[in-house]
Amino acid sequence: MINLLPQIGEYVTEDGETEIRNKDVDFMGLIAESDELEIFECESVQKLIEFKWDQFAYSWHSVGTAIHILQIVVLIVYVQIVYVQYNFPKPINYYAIGLLIFVTYPSIYTAV
Repeated sequence: MINLLPQIGEYVTEDGETEIRNKDVDFMGLIAESDELEIFECESVQKLIEFKWDQFAYSWHSVGTAIHILQIVVLIVYVQIVYVQYNFPKPINYYAIGLLIFVTYPSIYTAV
């Protein structure tokens, strides 16, 4: 698979023009779908994965983790106030609104 690298990706030619070859081919997708585990032993593939993680995935998953933790906290507070203390909220239930927001976000997060 590594021998296919010259046929995949974006290249800048000598005159400054950008040339894109095989737009529909996703190198990371090819690696993920491969059954050859030896691919991941290659230092260049490890560096590519580390670069992708550092540049894109880390911040994306950090935000997702923070939102999920907030969702759990809001759920715990809601259950504690409404069901354990039997302190039913007034007509405007701010806890339920917060719970609704934090339940809606994971649906959007997984759809994107």
